[in-house]
Amino acid sequence: YGGEGGGELIREFTEDILAEFFEEADRAVEGATWLEDVDEGSVEFRAVPEDEERWDLVIPDWLAPDGAEVPFGFRPFTRADGSPWPANHVIDRYGRVVVVPWEGRLHLVGTPLPEEAPED
Repeated sequence: YGGEGGGELIREFTEDILAEFFEEADRAVEGATWLEDVDEGSVEFRAVPEDEERWDLVIPDWLAPDGAEVPFGFRPFTRADGSPWPANHVIDRYGRVVVVPWEGRLHLVGTPLPEEAPED
């Protein structure tokens, strides 16, 4: 890549990749659905075994309990009955479900699956 024109090629490639990334992010935001919110104190974060990890549940790493593998080795459970929050059937309806902590509440937002890019 150090040859003549190599820098221009890298710049164009980087611009194309970033443009695709931002287009996909815009589509995800436009298709996002608010699902629910709960008081932060009504759930606890627990480590989960690998076979119970959900790659489609996105939670900020700083909420992980000690010893949990991040980013997917933990999830919230309701304090009232110990059930997973959100329930698996809720997560299954979306491409990703994102937990957003804000002002003492945990908000859930569902986003669609990214569109598959055609293979060139």
